[in-house]
Amino acid sequence: MPIPSSKTIGGLKIGCQAYCFNNKTAMEAVVLTSKAGGHFIEFFPGQKISSELDGSMGPGMSDAAIRTVLEHCRKYDVTPVAFGVT
Repeated sequence: MPIPSSKTIGGLKIGCQAYCFNNKTAMEAVVLTSKAGGHFIEFFPGQKISSELDGSMGPGMSDAAIRTVLEHCRKYDVTPVAFGVT
């Protein structure tokens, strides 16, 4: 899927590796990435999803948890593009 130029800065896709916020939840990392002007995020395994949801980011996430994370990303205009090594 092509990435709109409105989400690039000087042609670069600027985002964050969620591990930069490893003391925060994945949901908080999305918000902080957005506040910093990033539109992309790479999640990492083991990061708590949110203070409201049990569980952590990883291949064993439920479909409901995945949907919740993706909805949160859409709300903040942040696109997940990768996932760390499991």
